[in-house]
Amino acid sequence: MVDRTLRLVSDDPASARVTHGEVVVLLNRNAGSSTGLTTADVRRAMQAQVAVVETRSAEAARPAAAEACHRGAKLVVVVGGDGTVTTVLSGLADAFGAESMPAIFLVPGGTMNVIARSAGAHGTPLSLLAALGHTLRGGGALRRSRHTTIRSGERLGLLWGVGLFANFLEVYQQQRGSLSRALGLLASASLGALTGHSLAAKLFEPFEAKVTVDGLPWSGARWTNISAGGVAGLGFGFEPYTRATERRGRFHLIGHALGPLGALRELPRLRAGLGMKRVTQDLARHVVVETERPRLFAMDGDVFERATRFEVHAGPEIELVLPATSAAPKSR
Repeated sequence: MVDRTLRLVSDDPASARVTHGEVVVLLNRNAGSSTGLTTADVRRAMQAQVAVVETRSAEAARPAAAEACHRGAKLVVVVGGDGTVTTVLSGLADAFGAESMPAIFLVPGGTMNVIARSAGAHGTPLSLLAALGHTLRGGGALRRSRHTTIRSGERLGLLWGVGLFANFLEVYQQQRGSLSRALGLLASASLGALTGHSLAAKLFEPFEAKVTVDGLPWSGARWTNISAGGVAGLGFGFEPYTRATERRGRFHLIGHALGPLGALRELPRLRAGLGMKRVTQDLARHVVVETERPRLFAMDGDVFERATRFEVHAGPEIELVLPATSAAPKSR
């Protein structure tokens, strides 16, 4: 196994230490496990009168990010799900500018919490907030990792894709997703690889597409998934984007034409953090995907409108942090 921890995470320089007064917490009270949390709960967990901006939807997180800028935040704590991440990152980039975005602590307050977990945030919202409060009170170091975001139009995120990635999220949302539902879909898709279940056929529906990466065409015209990550993980312990932080200013793009059974064979590698073997891949700055027929695309935890042309760019780098006392990203 390869140890990626040191490359991904480093301790604070003394000049970058953060105080409670420089923290703004964005709390999406309508997201999964954040439901029911209040400003008082956040402050009690952190044992400090930190600034808290409550929202009732992921969409409201964008103006909340502007308020964090107005307050001069050096650290923005995002309590919400994967969909909240997209709107917060987009709002922070608009409010602060790409060169001066604050550090970000993603607290898993949604349902699947793919991005927060991939960034190393393992625990409940309150336990992680308590760990952050403890670190700040003691003047301790935050552990930091840099990630290249993915820009699609006005949206900024850390995961993007068409095909399997978007299909899974579409079905998940149609069935009023919960974590148990997501796990059930995953199990059904895996079983369908062996039995020919219709769900597996829907998720792995092949499509024709031309892919151009930094001006150069990919070989191949038939795909079941084209997706990109600025973080390694895609949820449930699977890590397809193992090169996401390999080069600054680039994200990890993968494409494949695997069917259900072929994808099932890749799962042990994904669980081991070895990435996928039977894929086309690149470290990319600019990607254009042109499909024969309109298709949905997904970003972080949300599914968006159908189109036949998709263009994504490397967005600004962001700094994700973890408190010293929270669980570290997995060693390899």
